[in-house]
Amino acid sequence: MTLKSNASPKETSSPFYMKNEQLCKQWESYASHKNGTVKGIFNASSFHLLAKIETSSLWEIQVKKATYSSGNLLLSSKYQNLQEILTFKTKIPSSTCGNFKICKSVFKRKSQKHPLYQMVYDLCAEDLEKRRLYQAEFNKKVLTFTYHHCNDDFDLVEKVLNLGLNSED
Repeated sequence: MTLKSNASPKETSSPFYMKNEQLCKQWESYASHKNGTVKGIFNASSFHLLAKIETSSLWEIQVKKATYSSGNLLLSSKYQNLQEILTFKTKIPSSTCGNFKICKSVFKRKSQKHPLYQMVYDLCAEDLEKRRLYQAEFNKKVLTFTYHHCNDDFDLVEKVLNLGLNSED
């Protein structure tokens, strides 16, 4: 497990740096507790982590944060551009389910009449309504969940990792 800071020496005393470092260490601890691995880089304005955790299947988890500033000191950081993306991916090679996409957009949605689709939909329907889930997609035997602004929600992580996938899905 390797988490590295790519911050300048001036950044390390920033409260933003400390907050990002703390969250990265929480991810490192979480992955370690699950017998997984995590690697990544962080600084005061961003981080990018890649974790691998095995439950009923092997999950790759990407945790990204980037803060974009307009340079306007009169705007609080609350109104500046903040990108937070939490992505889960796992392969389900023996699934007989066709490709599907669960998202807010009616035009991009694609459903299936299959137990895997129903299991995924049941898991994320509430998060979709709350606009936490950007999309859940099954494409070419890879199941992917993409969440926005949930990088520190370890209850959500547990919920996804405990989906209960098996080779018959």
